[in-house]
Amino acid sequence: MEDKKVISILRLLFNSTVVKYGNKIIELAGEEGYNSFQSETANGRQLVQAFGLKTIEDVFYFMNDVNGIQWKREADSFVTGFCPTAVIGKQMNAKPTCKGCCLIPLNSMVQAIEPSVKLEMQQTIWETGKPCIFDINRK
Repeated sequence: MEDKKVISILRLLFNSTVVKYGNKIIELAGEEGYNSFQSETANGRQLVQAFGLKTIEDVFYFMNDVNGIQWKREADSFVTGFCPTAVIGKQMNAKPTCKGCCLIPLNSMVQAIEPSVKLEMQQTIWETGKPCIFDINRK
C-alpha cells in the first residue's frame, strides 16, 4: 500500500476516534467536563519537545500533518477551510468537539513556545459552515 494511502487511512481513524470518544465524554460529563478533561491532559510542553516544534507556525503545521487540517497563516490568525474531524462528525450527527480537540491542545502547545500568546477561536466550520479562524492574541 502507498504511504499516502496509509496516512489517509490513519487520519480517518484518528479523526473518527476523536469524534466518537469526544462525544462519549460530552455525553457522560457534559461539554464543560469534556473541555476540562482536555485541558488537564493537554501536555503542550511535552508535545513541542517531542516533535521539535519551535514556532507557532510549527504547531499548526504539525496539526496539518496529524489530522489533515489545512491551516494557513493569515496576518494574526490561522485559517482553514477544511476540517476532516468536522466532516466525519457531521456524518455521525455528533456534537462539535472543536474546543476540546483543537483549541485547547493548540493553545497548550503554543503557550509552551510563547507563554504570552493565547489563541481565540472566532468561528469553526463545524458550527458555522465557514472557515475556522483562530486569532493569535499577544498579552
